[in-house]
Amino acid sequence: MKKITFASVLSLLSLATILTLSNCGSKTEPVEPSKEELLTGHTWNFDEMILTVNDQLINQSLLELLNIDDLLGGEGSFDAFEADVTFKTDKTYTATQNNQTAEGTWAFASSETQIIFDDETTTEIGALSTTNLNLIYRIPQEDIDAFIEANPEIVAQIQFAGIVLENIVIEIRYIPAN
Repeated sequence: MKKITFASVLSLLSLATILTLSNCGSKTEPVEPSKEELLTGHTWNFDEMILTVNDQLINQSLLELLNIDDLLGGEGSFDAFEADVTFKTDKTYTATQNNQTAEGTWAFASSETQIIFDDETTTEIGALSTTNLNLIYRIPQEDIDAFIEANPEIVAQIQFAGIVLENIVIEIRYIPAN
C-alpha cells in the first residue's frame, strides 16, 4: 500500500488550484463583427429608397416630375440605386439589377462611417448591422444648381408645389439576401 505524503497532497492541491483557475474566465464573450465583416457578410438586396428635399419626403408624382436621373447625371442613374449589391473583402463590389451587372471598388472613409465607390462617390453609412444596410447619398449642391439652370420649367412646377431644391438626400435601404 502506497503512503500518502505531505508532498503528494500538496501536489494534488496545486494541480486542483491550477485547473480551477484555468477554468475561471474561460467563457468568452461573443466578438462583435467588424464593419467590414458586416458589409461583406451578405449580398444586400434592395429594399426601398427614400428621397427627401430639405427634410421633406418626396412623393412619387413629384419624384417623377423631378426627373432624378437628370439630377444624378444621366439616364438610368437613379435606377442604379435599386440594385442588389455584394461587397467583397478584396474591396470590390458587384451590383446586379435586371440581369445586368456592374463592378467596381469600394473603401471605407471617415472612421468607417462612409463608403467611397470607385474612388469618387462618397456615401454615408446610415445603418449597418446583420439585418440592414442603409446608405445615404447627398446630392452635391453644384449638381442641384446645374439641374435648376437646365430645367427651368420643371423647377417652376416644383416650386409651385412649395419645394425649394436644396439639400437633396437619397436613402437606400438594403436587407440581407436569404
